[in-house]
Amino acid sequence: MTLSLPMGMHAGMDGPHLFRINVPVKNAAGESGDVELYFKAMFR
Repeated sequence: MTLSLPMGMHAGMDGPHLFRINVPVKNAAGESGDVELYFKAMFR
């Protein structure tokens, strides 16, 4: 799967990176929490 995130890196920031994105969620019972998504990226 390919995910495109609108971000830029400046010179010297190439190489592997690990990003964590927290997504707030709520179920039908009204309970809420966060889902943590981790993305590995290789910038060239």
